[in-house]
Amino acid sequence: MLWTLVGLIYSTVLFAQLPAYEIDSAFLDVNDLSAAFNSGGDISWDLIGNPRYEVPKGGGTHALFAGNLWIGGLDGSGQLRMAAQTYKESGGDYWSGPVADTYDSAYFARYSRVWKVNENDVAAHQISAGMPGYSAPADLKDWPGNGDTTNGEPFLLAPFEDLNNNQIYEPDSGEYPLFHGDQVLYMISNDKAAIHAESGGQALGVDIHLMAYAFDRPASSPLDQTIFLSYRIVNRSQEDFHQLMTGLWLDLELGALHDDFIGCDTASETFYVYNGDSLDHLTAYGGYGTTPPAFGATFLNQSMSYFRTYDFNESPTGRPFTASDFYGYLRNYWKDSTLLTVGGDGSQGGIPINYAFPGNVLDTSQWSEVSEQHTGSDRRGVGSIGPFTLGAGEEFCMDVALVFGRAISGNHLSSVPVMLGRVRDVRTFYEANPKTCELYQASSSTALTPEQQNRMIEVYPNPATSHVSVQLPESHCQILLYDIEGKVLEETFAKDSLLLSWEVKDWPAGIYFIDVRKGEQSWSGKFVKN
Repeated sequence: MLWTLVGLIYSTVLFAQLPAYEIDSAFLDVNDLSAAFNSGGDISWDLIGNPRYEVPKGGGTHALFAGNLWIGGLDGSGQLRMAAQTYKESGGDYWSGPVADTYDSAYFARYSRVWKVNENDVAAHQISAGMPGYSAPADLKDWPGNGDTTNGEPFLLAPFEDLNNNQIYEPDSGEYPLFHGDQVLYMISNDKAAIHAESGGQALGVDIHLMAYAFDRPASSPLDQTIFLSYRIVNRSQEDFHQLMTGLWLDLELGALHDDFIGCDTASETFYVYNGDSLDHLTAYGGYGTTPPAFGATFLNQSMSYFRTYDFNESPTGRPFTASDFYGYLRNYWKDSTLLTVGGDGSQGGIPINYAFPGNVLDTSQWSEVSEQHTGSDRRGVGSIGPFTLGAGEEFCMDVALVFGRAISGNHLSSVPVMLGRVRDVRTFYEANPKTCELYQASSSTALTPEQQNRMIEVYPNPATSHVSVQLPESHCQILLYDIEGKVLEETFAKDSLLLSWEVKDWPAGIYFIDVRKGEQSWSGKFVKN
């Protein structure tokens, strides 16, 4: 990966203005993911110029330099909308947090972070919530279950266990994040907070939720050193997008950065990197030495429509600069509007093909970088999905697994079948287990409509110490007040008054709920007693 001095200075200044990202110092086999992600959805690097996807832990060697989501399509008037991010040399296309009305310091203070939760933290929370002296881990307690609707944010954001079905995340009452794996990272970003300085494209107005999770398994398990990425893309605009393409872009830097090959396996919806020679030399970023590994990205719930690579230069087969360049790569076109073709580097003309280097690397009769006798170099790849339509308010979910595999012995090609074998095992595991996308769908399907939100009653002061009052929406209502266990504490009927009060100074500290009913209408509210 190459950096310009201007880009490095710009990136340093830009991100110094935001709260520090929660990035740990070590990646590990996958017990701790947070070194490899940041709140803008970037994968693997530190936003300055250093890789962070260290595999295995403590080895000082990295399987990936950088990655992010690309998405582009046409609006109702045929105008291209495009969001993509690589190295942010002139700025980015994504910003922390959901689409909102105002992007101020308070907003970025809420969302410029990565939430990290362990499954054992959740188990302990389920047992200990509400017990004297218990304090939930900060990221579990602050899990972004709800947005600020007064700022135009969605009412429901990250999925959580809603024990009382009121659609409000309440960890103090025992509620907890919903996710798969033994550890999860959660990030929310959008493409609307500012001008798209990377692609130059017009904003789509989408929220991007990224849930990265992994399992703590022994080295013999295919889940060891595998990370799952679940993307939820929500169209928050008023536009229906057509010919929409989305893809995963990766700067596939396997150890030493100038000796890599790239390929794909269409049978398993996978693109991958492997070493171009038998020795991955030691560099400043580490090297894997002899029998270097292979590393791939496999699409789990979507079919990979296209896969391509490009050079890091300004040629027609080089790095994208404009919105049409990025969109063209997602659609399998070179920058000069010619299609990817079989042979050479895919730009010599001839028979069009949807996938670059799909051949078996062990069979030189098939098209691969081995059969083309290429010289290893610094490789980038884009696997894309589409085209499809995403209507206003609709969402799209894409699950990907990043899989690492290394042969015990052999040359630079020996790890490719090992890695692809692990890919097949990971895909089998994914198919046999609940899908992360279902968590997103469950969350969004229970979202409150504006009418439902208007049925929340005003309760004050909240928290309450000695007295609490309720502003009733209508007269002649039945009112029920109950505790967190569902026990009814008060039941009354307000005939004429629109204001009802209780003395609560002797009540136990905790969360209390209020139901207001009149015929078939109902309203609800809650308050905290200190």
